[in-house]
Amino acid sequence: MCEIYAMSSLDSFNVKSDLNKMALHTDVHKDGWGIALYEKDQSGKALKTYKESEKMIDSLLFNFLVNNNMIESDIVLNHIRTAVAKKGIANNHPFTCHLFGKQWSFIYNGAYGASDNYRQYYTNNEEFFIPAGTSGAERLFSVMMNELKENMGSYSFGKAQKIMYNTALDYFGDNNFILSDGEYVIAYFGGFSELNYVEEKNISFISSKPLDDTRDWYKFDNQEMRIYRKGQLISINGEFINNLVNEEDYIYIDNVFDSSITLDEKRNDKKVIGMSKNLMNKYDIKTGDKITISNKSIDIDLIAFAADKRLEKNGVCCAESNDFVCLPRKIRNLLSLRRYQPNDRANLNAFRAKFSGIYIKIKEGELTWWNMEYG
Repeated sequence: MCEIYAMSSLDSFNVKSDLNKMALHTDVHKDGWGIALYEKDQSGKALKTYKESEKMIDSLLFNFLVNNNMIESDIVLNHIRTAVAKKGIANNHPFTCHLFGKQWSFIYNGAYGASDNYRQYYTNNEEFFIPAGTSGAERLFSVMMNELKENMGSYSFGKAQKIMYNTALDYFGDNNFILSDGEYVIAYFGGFSELNYVEEKNISFISSKPLDDTRDWYKFDNQEMRIYRKGQLISINGEFINNLVNEEDYIYIDNVFDSSITLDEKRNDKKVIGMSKNLMNKYDIKTGDKITISNKSIDIDLIAFAADKRLEKNGVCCAESNDFVCLPRKIRNLLSLRRYQPNDRANLNAFRAKFSGIYIKIKEGELTWWNMEYG
């Protein structure tokens, strides 16, 4: 019942070929189709969805989209439907939700039991996410979002992935799903039929059925959850794996600032790094954690602290994003960071200097910071 597909890539990728192959399956899965993708422009990254209640292969909209190369992104989800609940747009996948400042998209396939599990869950839990339709798939999506909301304080993906895996084990039965927040693609195989994956350098694919014999497709294990970021496998069953991100894959942090006297005095050796609340939450970093900074010729072990609150006044201040770090002069000099003088910082008593950006490389349970100038 239904088929699901997803792609995660380091760079934007056109999935026209795969979606045309999915469309060939819609003589069986004829009750609707849907696509979710994440588009990025100067304003940020946003979720875009398309869905209809007719066969994908016959859809004028679908054919227009693929023939004009409009389904191109670093994350794409596709669902083709065999209806169990009522046929109609309200019950078509993908289902979407806003939570923790993220736009979530969800697709699902399976047999029966979803609605029963949903009713069982809400016997003892308050319902915050009320489904718009009547499908069991959307109801279990509601359970997943509710569990995240109820069990998270500030959001961190390290904690979220454990909640998602445990929720899948407890409430999804034999059913399968693919979920994304615009950064990660989370795929779970509960045991219904099959779910397959291809993992290549900087791109990965997931599909209910292998779409060709030119790629190496592998089957998910039963009750297995695999998580991808920028095309690379980073987690299995709620646990980060070794070499979390490909060695060539770095996250660029453009906002590197000078540090306050308060931060500098945390340690006599100045081996500290101030990190924004947003960045600490995102990577589940706690005050006192060790962070390694490197310019690929020297490594410096630093201790993480929260950045000065003046940088986060009213949630904005001078950082162009909420992901920023502060480094003492001694550390900046060792890394040979270039100094800038942003105009929008002239009215501040401190933190007036901005420096050349750095890359972060995520390893198992730690962050390694790389100086951009030595990239």
